[in-house]
Formats: sequence, structure tokens, C-alpha cells
Amino acid sequence: MHKQIIVNKGLENDKNILNQQGEVINKAIMLTELKIRTKKFIINQTLNKDENYFLDYFDDILQVFKNDTLLFIILIEEFKERAKGNNKNKSIWRRIAVKILKEISETSELGKSLYRVTDLLNLKV
Repeated sequence: MHKQIIVNKGLENDKNILNQQGEVINKAIMLTELKIRTKKFIINQTLNKDENYFLDYFDDILQVFKNDTLLFIILIEEFKERAKGNNKNKSIWRRIAVKILKEISETSELGKSLYRVTDLLNLKV
């Protein structure tokens, strides 16, 4: 997930994703599933292994979800939900919320998507 989809932007049209046997995956029929798996990977990686993961790969993560604002909203909602009652996760959530709020720009498509996300989530740090 990390190397193929997030870093190498494997969901872009001109890129290939390989399965464990090294065969090219037909992204067209599994695009939503790949994004859902990536969303779960990002949450688990950030909350269980590397609390800076989301922030370190923020721009790459935005590229994964640039055409799927709904899944990005779900990603943020899951971070927010899992932060409740856990001080470590609350700290991670606050840093993620600050990063999202800082990245809002009315001029870029990603910025517009982020603005819609913060509005829909009533995002506050």
C-alpha cells in the first residue's frame, strides 16, 4: 500500500499496481476497494505504528483521495472517532486537524476539497 499506492501514486491512470505475484491489477474494477484498503492502512499505520505517518505523507495521501472527497471525509471521521477517550490518539488527531486547516487554499482543487471536508465535519482543533 505505502510504496505502490501512496508514494508511487499507483491509482493514477498511467501507473500500474502489482499483486503479490507481480501481476498487474486491473484498477478500473477495484478502484473503490483499493481506496478503502488504503484508508484502513493509513489509519492503522498512523495510530498503531508511526504517529507521524499521516503528516509525513500528507500530500501523497491527498493525491490518493483527490477525486474521492467522501472517502477522505470517512478517513478523517475515523481518526476523529478513534481519538475519543485515548490521549495519545487525541494528540495525533489534533496535529492532523491543524495540518488540514493549514492546507486549505481556495485556489487549488485539493484545497477546495479540504475546505468542503472541514465544513462538513465542522472541523475544529
